Amino acid sequence: AASATSATSRRKLKNAIRGIQRLLKNPDLAPEARALQEQKLAELEKTFATAEPQQVKPKEDKYKAIKFFEKRKILRRLERFEKRLTNPELTEEDKEKIAADREKWTLDLQYVRYYPENAKYVSLYPTKGDSEEAQKKRAEMRERVAEIVAKRQEQRAAGVEIPDTESESEDAPQEPSNMADDFFMDPDAEAPTNIKKKYVKLDGSIADKPDSKRVRDTRPFQQH
Repeated sequence: AASATSATSRRKLKNAIRGIQRLLKNPDLAPEARALQEQKLAELEKTFATAEPQQVKPKEDKYKAIKFFEKRKILRRLERFEKRLTNPELTEEDKEKIAADREKWTLDLQYVRYYPENAKYVSLYPTKGDSEEAQKKRAEMRERVAEIVAKRQEQRAAGVEIPDTESESEDAPQEPSNMADDFFMDPDAEAPTNIKKKYVKLDGSIADKPDSKRVRDTRPFQQH
């Protein structure tokens, strides 16, 4: 309530300042009235400068839930690819197809993790249709993310310590009630029986232990 009141007060002050500024542009304004309005304007500007600024909530928080669930979906799919690759009966053709699929989902993971902060998030898996405009914007953001990832890899190769820019919390946000469960979960996925911490490298492979130089952007996820 205090924040709303503050925002309203600043808005009223700004409107009052603009009103006086418009009045002062009148060349026929009497000198006495002009002096009075200029004094009022100075006082209002001083009050406005010291008024509590409106707290702007970062856009990142707005998209925290959708990014969390999209990332969870991707991690589960990557884990499935890793399990399939351990099958000794796989042919070379099978392995190549799995590797290609894993590469696609790895790029999706990078998209979620390194999406530019404070930018409107374009979902990877929209539930209500996918407009041409959204597809175009998603393609643009993929290019931006690819540039970010390439730069980070160059810095790591040069031995530069890079902090984890991923802003999402370890705690799972509340699942939005208007989103179907099959959006986040694969239809054939089994219910998790245990929680095990693993690490996903930038190439999509999964490891039990982190490599301090190459695996820095990790989060635990459920293992089926």
